[in-house]
Amino acid sequence: MSRRWALWLSLAGALALVHRHLLRGELLAGRDGFRIFMPEAAYLAERLSAFELPLWTSSVRLGQPFAATLYSQVFYPPHLLCVIAFGPGWGVNLQAVLHGAVAAGGAYLIARRLGARPASAALAGGGFAFSLLLTRLAEYQNLFAAASWSGFVLAAALAVARAPGRRSAGWLALALGASVLSGSPETTLWQVLLAMGFLVAARRRVRAGLLLGGSLLLGSAIGALVLIPGAELVLQWRAPSALPDQLEWSVSFHQLLSMAWPLADHPREGYWGKDQWFLTSLFIGSLCSVLAILTLTLSRKRERGVPRKLLPFLIGGLLFLALSLGENFAPSRWLLALPPLSLFRYPVKYAVGAAFCASVLSAFGLERIAAWARSVRPSPRRAAIALASTVALAMAGVPLVRWLPLRAGAQSGFFWFSLALGAAAVAFFAVPGGIRRPARVRLAIAAAALIELGLAHLLLPSAGYATTEELFAPSRLAEAVRAGPHGRLSVQLPDAEVRVADSRQDLVLLRHLEEGLRTVEGYGGREPYRLDVLLEGRPRAAYDLLGVSHFVREGAAPFPDLALAREGMREVRLYRSDTALPRAFVVHRSVVSSDAEALSAARSAEQPFRKTAFLADGEPIDVESDCTSTAALVEPRPEHLEVEVDACARGYLVVTDQHYPGWTATVDGEEAPLQRADYLLRAVEVPKGKHQVVMRYRPASFAMGLSVSAVALGVAMVLLLRRSRRT
Repeated sequence: MSRRWALWLSLAGALALVHRHLLRGELLAGRDGFRIFMPEAAYLAERLSAFELPLWTSSVRLGQPFAATLYSQVFYPPHLLCVIAFGPGWGVNLQAVLHGAVAAGGAYLIARRLGARPASAALAGGGFAFSLLLTRLAEYQNLFAAASWSGFVLAAALAVARAPGRRSAGWLALALGASVLSGSPETTLWQVLLAMGFLVAARRRVRAGLLLGGSLLLGSAIGALVLIPGAELVLQWRAPSALPDQLEWSVSFHQLLSMAWPLADHPREGYWGKDQWFLTSLFIGSLCSVLAILTLTLSRKRERGVPRKLLPFLIGGLLFLALSLGENFAPSRWLLALPPLSLFRYPVKYAVGAAFCASVLSAFGLERIAAWARSVRPSPRRAAIALASTVALAMAGVPLVRWLPLRAGAQSGFFWFSLALGAAAVAFFAVPGGIRRPARVRLAIAAAALIELGLAHLLLPSAGYATTEELFAPSRLAEAVRAGPHGRLSVQLPDAEVRVADSRQDLVLLRHLEEGLRTVEGYGGREPYRLDVLLEGRPRAAYDLLGVSHFVREGAAPFPDLALAREGMREVRLYRSDTALPRAFVVHRSVVSSDAEALSAARSAEQPFRKTAFLADGEPIDVESDCTSTAALVEPRPEHLEVEVDACARGYLVVTDQHYPGWTATVDGEEAPLQRADYLLRAVEVPKGKHQVVMRYRPASFAMGLSVSAVALGVAMVLLLRRSRRT
């Protein structure tokens, strides 16, 4: 019982150290924390408080499926509970604390299941959960959440491989389902690869393989309600025959060294240099890295090399390290061009998988050192020699590092690296002897490795933090926008200069979500290719077509006829346009045109779209009429748009929202075909007279995904609750 309490207290202390900013009343506001996840959490909380299911948002990029963007975590239970209970700011941060505990517990569990002693397993849990690499992931809540389930996924997979049974299969499906719903498919992919690796050590490989594969498929099916709409989103937004730049943000060899050698990648080059900047730190601890390498020396009687049970972590760790190099390593470039790897960007994400493998392997490297302690007696003289050697190496090695092809930061990093290894060597020789010497050595070195990680959090460069006042102060620009009639905004500011304190004031990135405004630009994920092509070169006609009534720019106005509405922070200004089209309008002429013709018309300075709808399909109309028709929105909601139309002649109602699968239209209660007009907008034909047009978002992809997820969850619960014959 005392050991269990010690573990719980150690976990609480580590969480308090890593998230000590919360005790000061500050929130983690790293790169994408305040740019994407907090604004989207605010939007999610707003919709849930109105008892609405947020399948769509009309506030970003002419509207887009909100739940289909996996990182929004709309159906991930921990995210929902934290946001509802604590709001967007504190909810996102407390979710990081929760997942830190989950990550530590999972890594501890899999290490114990593989045979590590409690102290070694604690090193695996702490080495993974509290390394700078993982804790800095808290600002990317989807990646952090998915990675935190790794230990539980693999512990369940190990149970299935060793003794195939229904309950272990049910646990595996639920753990993998949680990873899928977290919204980081690359993380789930490397978790599945590691899980399948346990078949190497399975006794009944056919039975274990079938049950393991079925459980993994079942876990993936639990996340179908986001995977199927997400796949639809990718297909709709990706240009035909276009390949993504999946090699963006690859790890350089200097950065790879920084996993064990802190600051070996500093100073970094420019933002778009050859280094990745997605993860602000790759450091997982000098001692943890060395202990993981020591696993290669493991040997027992009648056993050579690494035990088969650890092969998935050794092979997987090396594979993930290679993949993280991306464009900097030729074999990785070839592998990342193959499906399913070709579907994902940012090779650096695979470094998280390598860190997990290293943390598990470090537990067994520590076991090897404890085994050595049985045959090596304690010696104060050797401990003193180790201490003197460490100091000499640290002092003499720093100047020698200058001769190596490394960066300036490697000098201080070498000093750190040598001291960490020296502390472990001194502990090894200084720990008293006796029958409990191996256990004492194991505990001392595990403590040294975890203390090193604690010092890293205190001494190495920290992440960005902000107070709630800085994060959530209302925007003066938003007040000016709402002061009169308005449509969409166009917000374009230099990304590198965005500060937390100014981001909401200037409505930059996604901070407009917290003000209830709509923008034509987005942030996070890929831009829809049609919108990207339409706004290329920033033609004034396209902005008028999309109903952009206000522009946020640094310095001069983008067009000479714009009026200054208000000045923001620094040189940021809000400009007003009086030529933007309303969100809904009626035209009495339509032509069926190709995409190229529709795009040309949407960008034309003559703005023919004001009188003509350029349809991808449908019936042409050409009515000679000088009368004026009106279209008034009636309480528009994201998934429900009602328009009262008074058409003086037959025509088309054009709504300047994105045409997307799942949207349907009715005219006076009767279904009507919804057409794609003006290259990317929605249009529906209306006859002469007064009519009520209703557009609803009811995606078949979500209905299909929900059905699959419900069935899969039910099957997993049956497997979990039904006791297996095999114990």
